[in-house]
Amino acid sequence: MSQTISHLPLSYRQKITHRLLMMLTQFMPAALVAPDNPVFVLETRRLSDDLALKKAMIRRAFVVLGYGLGIWAILAILMIVIPSNADRIYEFLSRLWMIAIGLSLADKLLLDFVAVGASLTRISDDFKTPQWALYSLSNRSINDYVYAKLATTEIMVWRLMTTVIVFRLLLVLLFPLHFVLLPRIMPTQVLLNTMDTVGIPAFSQTFGSILHFVLFSITMMVVALVYVLEPRWRLRALIALGLNVSARGSDASIALLASLWIIGRVWLAQIVMAITAIALIWFTIWLNALVIVALNSVLMSSVILLIYVLLIASFIRSSYDVISQRVLRRTVKRLLTRAD
Repeated sequence: MSQTISHLPLSYRQKITHRLLMMLTQFMPAALVAPDNPVFVLETRRLSDDLALKKAMIRRAFVVLGYGLGIWAILAILMIVIPSNADRIYEFLSRLWMIAIGLSLADKLLLDFVAVGASLTRISDDFKTPQWALYSLSNRSINDYVYAKLATTEIMVWRLMTTVIVFRLLLVLLFPLHFVLLPRIMPTQVLLNTMDTVGIPAFSQTFGSILHFVLFSITMMVVALVYVLEPRWRLRALIALGLNVSARGSDASIALLASLWIIGRVWLAQIVMAITAIALIWFTIWLNALVIVALNSVLMSSVILLIYVLLIASFIRSSYDVISQRVLRRTVKRLLTRAD
């Protein structure tokens, strides 16, 4: 009867929230620094702490996914209730999904500029105050200082990045619901044409092979994972480049030129990634055709496709990591020279 609040059993929603919080720990900016990092502790007083940031991220995910899936479900129910307008509603939702995919890929026009703008003065502003002089005279590592600036700048842009990621996640969840499940529930002419377009009949014929289904599912999950997490990897690279410019102590008059140079550099890296992906696509198509003709094995073709997707995912992730780590090392060296 006198059971305290701390010992009350958690509700189902609280359990889910707790597990999500644990999973997000390594994903958060605070994972970059030690909890006692003085620069991080000082600057996060004016920002959201790690727990509040996680809760805000989960809350935003629930809201965006809830509204998005709810609206789709309502329109799907209308298709079932009013079958005469099913084709029209389905075409409208399909076009809306395609437009949303385009908008999700154009997020760089907002996220990239905001990230760079937040990072360009993060270090140079400290040069104008006693904070840098005190830190450079202390026995604290310059590396800790740089990573604290990286983490706190990520926190400043975190809510925008969360919105971008959750929006992409919503589109990923809608794809199987709209293009795979709904055509099977409502097999009207337009929906049957959609099934032909996305290759569902050919795919369903291979359902006899459980291994093929597993390989195809893993391949699609890897593609979805890269699509959803790419803004997170890009954000770190952009902020690292912005901090590197800021460490030079440049004034605000060249901030615009510096931001354009940083964004152009990241976009160029993305173009290289895209060209590499396209080249591997053609190689994979050629290899798949060779395998199917030589071995008459659709299963082996699925294995090759999975390997290709894993290579592309690894290449994209490592490209952003290389940019971030290389630029951060240069920033540390530049600050060490300034401290001396």
